[in-house]
Amino acid sequence: METPFNQSMLQEIYEGDTDLFMELMEMVQNRVFDDMEEIRTLIRRNEHRQLRHKVHQTKSMLVSIAAGPSVSAAENLEAAVREGRDAEYSSLFSSLVFEIRALIAYYKEGNWRSHF
Repeated sequence: METPFNQSMLQEIYEGDTDLFMELMEMVQNRVFDDMEEIRTLIRRNEHRQLRHKVHQTKSMLVSIAAGPSVSAAENLEAAVREGRDAEYSSLFSSLVFEIRALIAYYKEGNWRSHF
């Protein structure tokens, strides 16, 4: 089973600094679901330019915490927006939300500690 975090990226980015990681994870938890709601609204309104920006911003936030599967899901949605594949937005957005929920649950359970 793939974990929600990329262990080698975690080690490279944080160099064992779990306090910094926890600080960033708290910021992500406080923001990510608002971002998901904003993305959902932008999809519904067909606001492609703003959607592309918001998805890219969210992807960057996920990269900063080495959230491999969530980053991949964000990249897939970002590519669909960039290429105008509107019919795929909903399913790709659902995949992103799924990965983010798994990431947050994994973090809250404390399983991330084994990666440091």
